Amino acid sequence: MTGSEDDIIRAQELENEKGLLSIVFERSRQRLIPIIIACIMIGSAFSVMAPFVGAAPGVTFTPPHSDHGEDTDGNGLYEKLVVDANVIIETDGWYRVRGELNDGSGVLIAADGYYNIYLMTGMDVVQFSFSWQNIFAHGVDGPYIVEMYVIDNHGTLLDNDSYVTNMYYVNEFEYAKFSPPHSDHGQDTNSNGLYDSLIINAAFNSSINGWFWVRGSIYDS
Repeated sequence: MTGSEDDIIRAQELENEKGLLSIVFERSRQRLIPIIIACIMIGSAFSVMAPFVGAAPGVTFTPPHSDHGEDTDGNGLYEKLVVDANVIIETDGWYRVRGELNDGSGVLIAADGYYNIYLMTGMDVVQFSFSWQNIFAHGVDGPYIVEMYVIDNHGTLLDNDSYVTNMYYVNEFEYAKFSPPHSDHGQDTNSNGLYDSLIINAAFNSSINGWFWVRGSIYDS
Protein backbone atom coordinates (compact mmCIF):
# COMPACT_ATOMS: atom_id res chain seq x y z
CA MET A 1 0.00 0.00 0.00
CA THR A 2 1.44 3.42 -0.97
CA GLY A 3 0.49 7.08 -0.64
CA SER A 4 1.73 10.58 0.09
CA GLU A 5 2.87 11.84 3.48
CA ASP A 6 -0.55 13.41 4.03
CA ASP A 7 -2.41 10.21 3.38
CA ILE A 8 -4.32 8.81 6.30
CA ILE A 9 -4.20 5.07 6.46
CA ARG A 10 -6.88 3.60 8.62
CA ALA A 11 -7.26 0.11 9.98
CA GLN A 12 -8.94 -2.12 7.46
CA GLU A 13 -11.19 -4.76 8.90
CA LEU A 14 -12.38 -7.85 7.14
CA GLU A 15 -15.15 -9.73 8.84
CA ASN A 16 -15.61 -13.33 7.80
CA GLU A 17 -17.30 -16.37 9.19
CA LYS A 18 -14.31 -17.16 11.40
CA GLY A 19 -14.11 -13.81 13.15
CA LEU A 20 -12.62 -10.38 12.74
CA LEU A 21 -9.34 -9.88 10.92
CA SER A 22 -7.80 -6.47 11.56
CA ILE A 23 -4.72 -5.10 9.82
CA VAL A 24 -3.25 -1.83 11.04
CA PHE A 25 -0.81 0.40 9.15
CA GLU A 26 1.17 3.38 10.48
CA ARG A 27 2.64 6.29 8.53
CA SER A 28 6.18 7.50 9.25
CA ARG A 29 7.17 11.13 8.73
CA GLN A 30 9.03 10.29 5.52
CA ARG A 31 7.09 7.45 3.99
CA LEU A 32 4.34 4.95 4.62
CA ILE A 33 5.61 1.82 6.35
CA PRO A 34 3.30 -1.15 6.99
CA ILE A 35 3.83 -2.49 10.48
CA ILE A 36 4.88 -6.14 10.61
CA ILE A 37 1.79 -8.18 11.35
CA ALA A 38 1.72 -10.79 14.09
CA CYS A 39 -1.18 -13.22 13.74
CA ILE A 40 -2.50 -15.01 16.80
CA MET A 41 -5.20 -17.66 16.68
CA ILE A 42 -7.67 -17.33 19.53
CA GLY A 43 -10.21 -20.16 19.63
CA SER A 44 -11.93 -20.24 16.25
CA ALA A 45 -11.31 -16.55 15.53
CA PHE A 46 -8.24 -14.79 14.21
CA SER A 47 -6.96 -11.60 15.82
CA VAL A 48 -4.22 -9.61 14.15
CA MET A 49 -2.18 -7.25 16.29
CA ALA A 50 0.75 -5.08 15.26
CA PRO A 51 3.77 -5.54 17.55
CA PHE A 52 5.05 -2.43 19.29
CA VAL A 53 7.99 -0.68 17.60
CA GLY A 54 9.89 2.48 18.47
CA ALA A 55 9.74 3.94 21.98
CA ALA A 56 9.34 1.82 25.11
CA PRO A 57 5.82 0.35 25.47
CA GLY A 58 3.42 1.81 28.03
CA VAL A 59 3.01 -1.48 29.93
CA THR A 60 5.24 -4.54 30.30
CA PHE A 61 4.72 -7.80 32.19
CA THR A 62 7.25 -8.22 34.99
CA PRO A 63 7.59 -11.70 36.56
CA PRO A 64 7.29 -13.30 38.99
CA HIS A 65 3.54 -13.80 38.62
CA SER A 66 1.34 -15.86 40.96
CA ASP A 67 -1.91 -17.84 41.04
CA HIS A 68 -4.42 -19.24 43.49
CA GLY A 69 -7.74 -21.04 43.61
CA GLU A 70 -10.70 -19.02 44.90
CA ASP A 71 -13.33 -20.71 47.08
CA THR A 72 -16.09 -18.16 47.68
CA ASP A 73 -18.69 -20.43 49.29
CA GLY A 74 -16.37 -22.22 51.71
CA ASN A 75 -17.18 -25.75 50.54
CA GLY A 76 -13.54 -26.64 49.88
CA LEU A 77 -13.81 -26.45 46.08
CA TYR A 78 -12.61 -23.66 43.83
CA GLU A 79 -15.02 -21.51 41.79
CA LYS A 80 -12.17 -19.77 39.99
CA LEU A 81 -8.51 -20.04 39.14
CA VAL A 82 -7.03 -16.57 39.54
CA VAL A 83 -3.72 -15.40 38.05
CA ASP A 84 -2.09 -12.22 39.34
CA ALA A 85 0.27 -10.79 36.71
CA ASN A 86 2.76 -8.12 37.77
CA VAL A 87 3.16 -5.21 35.36
CA ILE A 88 5.19 -2.02 35.13
CA ILE A 89 3.36 0.99 33.69
CA GLU A 90 5.38 3.71 31.98
CA THR A 91 2.41 5.76 30.79
CA ASP A 92 -0.94 6.35 32.51
CA GLY A 93 -3.93 5.35 30.43
CA TRP A 94 -6.48 2.80 29.33
CA TYR A 95 -5.20 -0.57 28.16
CA ARG A 96 -6.75 -3.83 27.04
CA VAL A 97 -5.56 -7.09 28.55
CA ARG A 98 -6.28 -10.71 27.79
CA GLY A 99 -5.39 -13.99 29.45
CA GLU A 100 -5.68 -17.46 27.92
CA LEU A 101 -5.70 -20.63 30.03
CA ASN A 102 -4.23 -23.67 28.27
CA ASP A 103 -3.57 -27.21 29.42
CA GLY A 104 -0.05 -28.64 29.46
CA SER A 105 -0.38 -29.63 25.79
CA GLY A 106 -1.24 -26.08 24.76
CA VAL A 107 -4.96 -26.72 24.16
CA LEU A 108 -7.11 -23.69 24.98
CA ILE A 109 -9.38 -24.15 28.01
CA ALA A 110 -10.73 -20.63 28.55
CA ALA A 111 -10.00 -16.97 27.86
CA ASP A 112 -10.45 -13.88 30.01
CA GLY A 113 -10.64 -10.60 28.05
CA TYR A 114 -10.10 -8.50 26.20
CA TYR A 115 -11.22 -6.14 28.94
CA ASN A 116 -10.33 -2.50 29.49
CA ILE A 117 -8.33 -1.42 32.52
CA TYR A 118 -6.96 1.97 33.56
CA LEU A 119 -3.37 1.72 34.79
CA MET A 120 -1.29 4.42 36.47
CA THR A 121 2.47 4.84 36.31
CA GLY A 122 4.41 2.45 38.52
CA MET A 123 3.95 -1.20 39.45
CA ASP A 124 0.55 -2.85 39.53
CA VAL A 125 -1.15 -6.23 39.27
CA VAL A 126 -3.43 -7.30 36.42
CA GLN A 127 -5.76 -10.12 37.41
CA PHE A 128 -7.09 -12.87 35.15
CA SER A 129 -9.91 -15.13 36.31
CA PHE A 130 -10.92 -18.52 34.86
CA SER A 131 -14.18 -20.19 35.91
CA TRP A 132 -14.62 -23.72 37.21
CA GLN A 133 -17.10 -24.53 34.43
CA ASN A 134 -14.44 -24.34 31.73
CA ILE A 135 -11.81 -26.19 33.76
CA PHE A 136 -14.21 -28.97 34.80
CA ALA A 137 -15.62 -29.37 31.29
CA HIS A 138 -12.11 -29.63 29.83
CA GLY A 139 -11.27 -32.36 32.33
CA VAL A 140 -7.47 -32.04 32.32
CA ASP A 141 -5.35 -31.55 35.43
CA GLY A 142 -2.74 -28.80 35.67
CA PRO A 143 -0.25 -27.28 35.83
CA TYR A 144 -1.79 -24.90 33.30
CA ILE A 145 -0.11 -22.49 30.89
CA VAL A 146 -1.40 -18.92 30.87
CA GLU A 147 -0.70 -16.69 27.87
CA MET A 148 -1.09 -12.99 28.67
CA TYR A 149 -1.38 -9.99 26.35
CA VAL A 150 -1.64 -6.23 26.78
CA ILE A 151 -2.50 -3.88 23.91
CA ASP A 152 -3.10 -0.16 23.65
CA ASN A 153 -6.31 1.50 22.47
CA HIS A 154 -5.01 1.50 18.89
CA GLY A 155 -4.75 -2.29 18.83
CA THR A 156 -0.95 -2.34 19.13
CA LEU A 157 0.48 -5.30 21.02
CA LEU A 158 2.62 -3.82 23.79
CA ASP A 159 3.77 -6.98 25.53
CA ASN A 160 2.96 -10.63 26.10
CA ASP A 161 4.15 -13.23 28.58
CA SER A 162 3.69 -16.92 29.45
CA TYR A 163 3.17 -18.27 32.94
CA VAL A 164 2.93 -21.82 34.30
CA THR A 165 0.55 -22.21 37.25
CA ASN A 166 0.91 -24.36 40.32
CA MET A 167 -0.42 -27.91 40.24
CA TYR A 168 -4.23 -28.19 40.22
CA TYR A 169 -6.47 -31.22 39.88
CA VAL A 170 -9.84 -31.01 38.17
CA ASN A 171 -11.52 -32.48 41.26
CA GLU A 172 -10.36 -29.45 43.27
CA PHE A 173 -12.91 -27.32 41.37
CA GLU A 174 -16.70 -27.15 41.60
CA TYR A 175 -18.54 -29.64 39.44
CA ALA A 176 -21.89 -30.37 37.83
CA LYS A 177 -22.26 -33.74 36.17
CA PHE A 178 -24.60 -36.60 35.36
CA SER A 179 -24.34 -39.41 37.88
CA PRO A 180 -25.66 -42.80 36.63
CA PRO A 181 -27.64 -44.95 36.99
CA HIS A 182 -30.47 -43.21 35.15
CA SER A 183 -34.01 -44.54 34.64
CA ASP A 184 -36.96 -44.24 32.27
CA HIS A 185 -40.67 -45.00 32.05
CA GLY A 186 -43.59 -44.53 29.71
CA GLN A 187 -46.29 -42.01 30.67
CA ASP A 188 -49.94 -42.58 29.74
CA THR A 189 -51.71 -39.30 30.45
CA ASN A 190 -55.16 -40.16 29.00
CA SER A 191 -55.44 -43.75 30.33
CA ASN A 192 -55.95 -45.33 26.90
CA GLY A 193 -53.20 -47.89 27.45
CA LEU A 194 -50.75 -46.13 25.13
CA TYR A 195 -47.83 -44.00 26.15
CA ASP A 196 -47.99 -40.30 25.40
CA SER A 197 -44.44 -39.61 26.54
CA LEU A 198 -41.21 -41.39 27.34
CA ILE A 199 -39.77 -39.96 30.55
CA ILE A 200 -36.03 -40.13 31.26
CA ASN A 201 -34.97 -39.52 34.84
CA ALA A 202 -31.33 -38.44 34.66
CA ALA A 203 -29.43 -38.47 37.95
CA PHE A 204 -27.48 -35.25 38.39
CA ASN A 205 -24.82 -34.32 40.92
CA SER A 206 -23.63 -30.76 41.53
CA SER A 207 -21.36 -29.26 44.17
CA ILE A 208 -22.83 -25.80 43.76
CA ASN A 209 -26.32 -24.28 43.76
CA GLY A 210 -27.48 -22.52 40.63
CA TRP A 211 -29.32 -22.67 37.34
CA PHE A 212 -28.10 -25.04 34.64
CA TRP A 213 -29.09 -25.66 31.05
CA VAL A 214 -29.75 -29.34 30.28
CA ARG A 215 -30.59 -31.00 26.99
CA GLY A 216 -31.56 -34.52 25.99
CA SER A 217 -31.76 -36.25 22.62
CA ILE A 218 -33.21 -39.65 21.78
CA TYR A 219 -32.00 -42.01 19.03
CA ASP A 220 -32.93 -45.46 17.82
CA SER A 221 -30.51 -48.31 18.37
